[in-house]
Amino acid sequence: MSEKHFISFSAIGKDKPGVLFEISKIITAHKGNVEFQKIHTLGSEFSILLFISIPNEAQARELLSALKKIEHSDLVIRSNHSKEITVEDRKSTRLNS
Repeated sequence: MSEKHFISFSAIGKDKPGVLFEISKIITAHKGNVEFQKIHTLGSEFSILLFISIPNEAQARELLSALKKIEHSDLVIRSNHSKEITVEDRKSTRLNS
């Protein structure tokens, strides 16, 4: 049985060059995988919502810490580490068509 940990991450703020690159670089460096993403821009503002999977709890804590340190003063960042979810749990919670 394969266990994964999940992080939900959102940020809202001024759309500046390099912001998305910095977020992506941090996720990759901590061995995170973006399972779902939504990015929107409106004029000079942007919002991003990511659902990130990560192999274990220690890596999830490290990734959360790194994401919270992103150095863009006008960004509002929210992130949360979800409880452990097994692959079987994910399959059983999907809606049937």
